[in-house]
Amino acid sequence: MQAIQIIFNKMGLKYMIGIAAFLIFIGGIGGINAWIIGPINMIFTSSKGIMPPFFTKSHDKYGTPVNAMITQAVIVSLLILMAFSTPTVESAYWLLSAMTSILYFIPYLVMFSALIVLRYKRPDVKRLYKIPFGNFGAWLVGGIGLLVVSFSIVLAIIPPAGMELGNLLWYEIKLVGGTLLFLIIGYLIYRNYEKRNVQH
Repeated sequence: MQAIQIIFNKMGLKYMIGIAAFLIFIGGIGGINAWIIGPINMIFTSSKGIMPPFFTKSHDKYGTPVNAMITQAVIVSLLILMAFSTPTVESAYWLLSAMTSILYFIPYLVMFSALIVLRYKRPDVKRLYKIPFGNFGAWLVGGIGLLVVSFSIVLAIIPPAGMELGNLLWYEIKLVGGTLLFLIIGYLIYRNYEKRNVQH
């Protein structure tokens, strides 16, 4: 908005500033709607049957996973409250961004590790793509991947210099603790899915 204000002021179109602000607001509402329903629909499309039955209840009129969306709203609200226990908005945003980045990178640790392990345990399985140079190639690609991803996680844990975070230990507890909490929730959901399959 600051850039838009400067441009329109120089062009003598001050009345356009309010219109631009309104259009940005409408665009933001549309973006929020996409980000609220999009991830939930992706979860139910890609992991059908893994989530507990409670989350599969759909809205009678709109067909949206209503229980999952309510749960999402509660979790996000708690995350925001936790983040804003930091001294500034900047540090709160950094905390949420860092936690998201770590959670995003962890599956890549599993993927690159699996690349190396499966090359030894199941070398004869036909795959759509096979890394050349045998075990050396698997260690090269998997090892570099693990190093890069691990380094990225470490960078996410280290806060930038000059940012007002308050108590650094408390910040790290929230960051690491929040990440572990989501990992535990994911593990428990998958364990519950495995138990349901055994029972059936």
